[in-house]
Amino acid sequence: MLLEFHKLVGISQCCLELRSVHVILISPQ
Repeated sequence: MLLEFHKLVGISQCCLELRSVHVILISPQ
C-alpha cells in the first residue's frame, strides 16, 4: 500500500518536473 503511494508521488513529481521544463522550453528567454 505504502509502496503504491510512493510510486504515485514519484510519478506526479516527474510530471511536475517535465511540465516546468516544458514551460521553460516554450517561454521565450
